[in-house]
Amino acid sequence: MKGIYFSYSDTETGNSGVGRKIDAQYQSFCNHGFDMEFYVFRKPVDKWNKIVRRLPFSNNTPVWENNKKYEGKDFIYLRRPQAMSRPFINFLKKIKQQNPQIKIIMEIPTFPYDKEMTKDWFNYPLFIKDKIARKKLEGLIDRITCVSDEKQIYGIETIKIRNGFDFQGNSVERHSDLDSINIACVAWFSFWHGYDRLINGLKSYYDQGGDYNIILHFIGEGPELTSYKELAKEVGMDSHVIFYGKKNKDEIFSILCKCNIGAGTLGMYRKGYFGLDASLKLREYMASGLPLITGAETDVSQIKELKRFVLEYPNDETIINIDIIIAYLNNLNLMFNNDENMLGRTIRLYAEKYFGMIVAMKGVFEYLDHIAIDI
Repeated sequence: MKGIYFSYSDTETGNSGVGRKIDAQYQSFCNHGFDMEFYVFRKPVDKWNKIVRRLPFSNNTPVWENNKKYEGKDFIYLRRPQAMSRPFINFLKKIKQQNPQIKIIMEIPTFPYDKEMTKDWFNYPLFIKDKIARKKLEGLIDRITCVSDEKQIYGIETIKIRNGFDFQGNSVERHSDLDSINIACVAWFSFWHGYDRLINGLKSYYDQGGDYNIILHFIGEGPELTSYKELAKEVGMDSHVIFYGKKNKDEIFSILCKCNIGAGTLGMYRKGYFGLDASLKLREYMASGLPLITGAETDVSQIKELKRFVLEYPNDETIINIDIIIAYLNNLNLMFNNDENMLGRTIRLYAEKYFGMIVAMKGVFEYLDHIAIDI
């Protein structure tokens, strides 16, 4: 079968978590035996782009354009654009008119996503465009892939996938400071990451006489980064928080190798999400052999071999109890005879078994393989 993988910006590939996922997904299609092509849509870069794209019927970011790229293809795989629109619907209609047999599969990484789009009033025009467009997807999108348990989204049958990760080339050699507990926080920091719960938890720990040296390692940028810096300073925890800014893949893994545990998303409730956390950062931590702190139940903890490596806190506003983290890590170390490399290799082994990209995309491949029999 011949397929094409759509991307909306060449900056998605490379060092970002999403970029590495896109690269790994594309490679998994190739490895499965599909004849694949990767296509990046144009994106205007002028200063008015952010305003223009919010206007009704505007066609940019990306620019939806039909060409001969889609002729002779059996399927298309694309991620949901930031905001679906009328030009996007027209684009899909044109493809289906030209090639009625083609199958179009769209991935929705997080569902529901409305609160993400409406957190900032500036994004309301995009939300309105998306809400109108989503009503017209039936008959154009053949399947929607998602990591949640919905049987249908917008009237379209779903294929459940896992949020996979490329585990190749990531080191699990630990060299953490034995006199400290180092907690990694890797993200494009947004309001739902909830790391204020962790900073406030750190203050509470020391106010109550805690004597462990706890260090939070913030790796990345994003709209909430400034508020985290201000909060750490305000509560007197700035000496226990390191802000690295944006780092490339190798730099991130170098920092993770110095840490004892990775903090996943702690504020899912802030965007109205109470399902399983299946975020990429959990895979990134496990690829470096780190156990996890999460603010919600995760898909990782649904797996028997990995359940013991996840420390789950309630999906609410309560601060993170640091004493529980200390006790949890001490217990893990005893289980593995204080051999952090053995601990790391065990986490990595099971994580790759269940979240490697070939396994993660199995449902998509089975759907396409079944169609191939009829071609």
